[in-house]
Amino acid sequence: MKVKLAISKLKVPELIQVCAEIVSKMNGNDHFPNPVPDLQTVGKAITLLSTNFQDALDGAHSLKAIMKVTEKTLRGLMVQLAAYVQTASSGDQEIILSSGMQVVKRRSPSEPLPTPVNLLCLHTDEPMEAPLKWKPVQGRKWYSLQFSQNADDPDSWKQAGTCSKARFTVKGLVPGQQYWFRVCAGGPLGNSAWSDPAKRMNS
Repeated sequence: MKVKLAISKLKVPELIQVCAEIVSKMNGNDHFPNPVPDLQTVGKAITLLSTNFQDALDGAHSLKAIMKVTEKTLRGLMVQLAAYVQTASSGDQEIILSSGMQVVKRRSPSEPLPTPVNLLCLHTDEPMEAPLKWKPVQGRKWYSLQFSQNADDPDSWKQAGTCSKARFTVKGLVPGQQYWFRVCAGGPLGNSAWSDPAKRMNS
């Protein structure tokens, strides 16, 4: 496992609290006999930032500038400390957590995209077109559509197009003929199963 310091977005009061908790948990922890930087140095940086933060509350620009420098110093020390924890723990999750730091969560295997549902062929006065819509699929990158004039024949399905939104108009149809349509959701890991077909008779 990898160490996650998780302090980059913390405001100064939160930063002080989190860093103080880490120092407290690492102090006397047998897993971390020789911290780099040493905990005394980090503790002094926390105390100095706390003092500078209180001084800067009156709004004086010069005092805020001093606080920013101290804040940057503490953040840098904590990055070094996180690198030490990573090495000393050999990536062991329990040891990392005992330092008060967090671990980077492993991504769980992505589940297959769900099959699109509620595919409808909408009414239109254009006999050579078939406007389609369906329920959007979360996590998809695109949709792929097919059409057929014989839905029972697996080899009869032909590509109708792709789109990014849950609607598409198939064009170039022959008036007076029956058509079936289906859609699947796609992403980096592949496509979902095909939806139930929707039928339309052009007139």
